[in-house]
Amino acid sequence: MVNLNNVTNLVGILTLLCDDDPSTVQKAEKTLKPFLKTSASAVPLMQVLVGGSDDAVREKAATLLKKKIGAFYPSYTQEQQNQLKAQLLSRLLSEQSKAVANAVCGVVGSVAGAIYSIRQQWYELFEFIFQLIAQDPDEKHRVLGFSLLAVVSARHHYYSLTHSTVSCLYPFQRKDFFEIFISLGECSMQD
Repeated sequence: MVNLNNVTNLVGILTLLCDDDPSTVQKAEKTLKPFLKTSASAVPLMQVLVGGSDDAVREKAATLLKKKIGAFYPSYTQEQQNQLKAQLLSRLLSEQSKAVANAVCGVVGSVAGAIYSIRQQWYELFEFIFQLIAQDPDEKHRVLGFSLLAVVSARHHYYSLTHSTVSCLYPFQRKDFFEIFISLGECSMQD
């Protein structure tokens, strides 16, 4: 049995997931299955996401995190939850690969869903999105902000998101941003 808590071993298995041969991918999936059942799997997956050198492997790590993190999030301590949220937002700002950034947006969406499902708030997320959209001079970051807003608003209960957004944006008094958020929510509600 391969120890996937070892990042080097995990990278090797994630690399196999990127293979063109279906039998190789199946073997990698079989190896990963028991590992992904534990909440401890998030730590090495985050280590690969943050420190890996291969974009395809980092994207796989983010995709696996997206699938599992929502179920594990409530079991983490407050400190672990805060660390995870901070690392994800930091990763979004520093990410150079568009595919990996989009995958990280999905992880953020899953974490946001877990937070709202246990009736907690993530005010920093909407402050982060607001800063990207309304204040960041980098066009790439503004696009990322809109992508993140769309992912979060499309995946989760509209009322909870509206309440969180109003609460965090109130000090900014940014009517234009709030109107954008409402229009995105109305579009996602029509789908």
